[in-house]
Amino acid sequence: MLIRFRVSNFLSFNDEVELSMIAGSSLNLQDHIIKTGKSGIDLLRCAAVYGANASGKSNLIKAAEFARDFILDGVKRNEKISIKPFKLITDSHKKPSKFEFEINISGNCYLYGFEITPSQVNSEWLYEIKKSTEKMLFERNTDTNNKVKVQIGLRIKTKSEQEYLQKFSEGTRNNQLFLMKCFEDDSVHYFDKIVEWFKELEFVFPSTKYKLFPIDVAKGSKILKEITHYLHKFDTGVCQLETKKFNPKDVVPSEIIEDLDTIDVGNEVIVNTPGGEFYLVQKENEESSTKWLKIVFIHQVDGCDSKIAFDMTEESDGTLRLIDLIPMLIFENKTIFVDEIDRSIHPALIYKFIELFLTNNKSSQIIFTTHEDHLLDQNLLRRDEVWFVEKDKNGVTSLYSLEEFAPRKDLDIQKGYLHGRFGAIPFLGDCNLLEDK
Repeated sequence: MLIRFRVSNFLSFNDEVELSMIAGSSLNLQDHIIKTGKSGIDLLRCAAVYGANASGKSNLIKAAEFARDFILDGVKRNEKISIKPFKLITDSHKKPSKFEFEINISGNCYLYGFEITPSQVNSEWLYEIKKSTEKMLFERNTDTNNKVKVQIGLRIKTKSEQEYLQKFSEGTRNNQLFLMKCFEDDSVHYFDKIVEWFKELEFVFPSTKYKLFPIDVAKGSKILKEITHYLHKFDTGVCQLETKKFNPKDVVPSEIIEDLDTIDVGNEVIVNTPGGEFYLVQKENEESSTKWLKIVFIHQVDGCDSKIAFDMTEESDGTLRLIDLIPMLIFENKTIFVDEIDRSIHPALIYKFIELFLTNNKSSQIIFTTHEDHLLDQNLLRRDEVWFVEKDKNGVTSLYSLEEFAPRKDLDIQKGYLHGRFGAIPFLGDCNLLEDK
């Protein structure tokens, strides 16, 4: 679970900002809290981030995704790091960008972070956090001569292991994270659970598609049953999802068809077209040709038993968006970041979706950005689950919690937000059209 995330000098964040998932003093909606056992920290399962257009809401999600991707993928030797520092201060490109996560794994808390420039990882650290102390597991620094030095604080059983790890650390490239260097080595497994936590992080943007959808439909998985169930409950008109064999020659470029004709037996390839359709390509045995399947949405014809199949391109944007969101109701033990969660979805429906997530999914966290003010309801969200972003006159994004205002339990926070009580709303000047002179 995520405890805190901090970022500075990235996109619209100049000074360090912090998103905290630690529960505040509110006694409202106690079932939204996850008890973490021996760590003694109560964590929230939700954070809703509000703000005006271009205020930096999406940048918060992008910052966490960038950090996750750099941790897992890194860069090649001698390759630049594609960091995007804050641009509206002249010397910001000379300063490092910082990313830091506090996380809880099976009741144990860890602090992991790094500072980077386009050319190198300046510093990196991993601590285990106890109730009253912090234990350094490793600290890494890169000096002005591009030489990497790693201090190991981990207690290792044998002297030979200690010597191997120290020598191993000396081979860390200046543009490489020591955490991933350890994970990729078959003999160094001290920090694997930290990397595995980052592998489980999910990010959903407006253009993100649920990639396993075609396989779920073809195999009739448990997730497919849940998706179909919720599509019906959410009144989309869809009563069933199926795959249908088709000839790809009319819709798929010939070079793609030729490439996929060579896939190995037993393999499955998902093809995502620019038009928004998913195709599943399979090869059952050596003698058979590749089989192309497309997803069809089955609708019941009103007043009779007949059913009509719709292609994916014939479905509404709202239905397709729900397909990308519904798996979150099923995922377990995940932290999920969602940008513009209300995109293409009716306010009543997104309210119900958040309510279902917080009622049914007791082991996962969701952090989302939105403009939907109907969610600002203290019967749905705790005050410490509501966050605001705001840009100052210099283009710097700040992040703060509704908890700082300590609103009464009976306060209409939706009305207060729209009236500007908490900030984070657009300033609308004179919008009259210019008259011809």
